[in-house]
Amino acid sequence: MNTFMFALNGDTLLYYFPLLLVLVTFELSLSVYKSSDSQWTTKLAAGNFFVNLLWIALLLSIVFNPNLFTPEFVPYMVEIYDSTAEKITLIINLSKTAIVLAVIVTNSIDVHNAFNNTGVKEET
Repeated sequence: MNTFMFALNGDTLLYYFPLLLVLVTFELSLSVYKSSDSQWTTKLAAGNFFVNLLWIALLLSIVFNPNLFTPEFVPYMVEIYDSTAEKITLIINLSKTAIVLAVIVTNSIDVHNAFNNTGVKEET
């Protein structure tokens, strides 16, 4: 078996690349606007919520895409770890779920903080 292989399917990742660029552009625009405005507004917090929601939706669609990993990846991992395909698939699915949950919690905290900071003036 080839000792150098790619786990992720490049064609699947390239499919999401334009959406990723759009979201990065939204995020950068929002960051520039946040840094230029010294106070959070409800409109800014709502924009932050929308961008975080789009990030979560994109992550969910990427992570749970059945074509994300190359077909050779699971058999390769089975051979390396002397395990079964079911165990490797379970570990992969648990890892993907943990990543998604961590991103959802992090984005939820960001949105919560944004709405809590609306109308609060910075003390200089």
